[in-house]
Amino acid sequence: MLTGFGLRSKSKIVRLFSITVVNLFKNVVQKLTAIHNFHSGIAFVAFAQKTIMKNLNEKFTHFRYKEHPGDLFRGTVIVPLPDPYKDQENFWIWFHPCFQTNQDVANLNDLYKYLDDEWFDDDVMETDDYKYYSTMPKDQIRDEIKSLEQLIYQDCFENFYHLILEGKIELLTSRFKKIYVG
Repeated sequence: MLTGFGLRSKSKIVRLFSITVVNLFKNVVQKLTAIHNFHSGIAFVAFAQKTIMKNLNEKFTHFRYKEHPGDLFRGTVIVPLPDPYKDQENFWIWFHPCFQTNQDVANLNDLYKYLDDEWFDDDVMETDDYKYYSTMPKDQIRDEIKSLEQLIYQDCFENFYHLILEGKIELLTSRFKKIYVG
């Protein structure tokens, strides 16, 4: 089946699939820098993120932290590599540098409450933020949400890249075979 590509031995196939993630990122970034049809930096970043994760998901299906990251949400168990757009919350939890205490994440949660007209505690209703956002049109709140989500995604992608470069996570195939160990 693969002989049409000149791959006749298993060792060649293994070498083909053992491309390091660092080289994968480098190749994707090189290809993306050649594309000049983006009108904004945000569109370029979003396209780059989707392309990188698509390539990663084709090669790697699971990962694990080598050492416990030190919070309640994450551990050293082998888990599926979350798709950043289909499984947003898990991607953020696993790869945001400080998901539990991040102010952008807290602000995003509040913006969703404003959008859905949820109830706030009395002490929150006294704040300037509440007075500002509670009178804001829903479309403007949605724009604020998109902007914050983009910032959180950027933090997650940068941290994911650094975790790989620093060797703090292992990427594994579906058979839990180590493909990349930093």
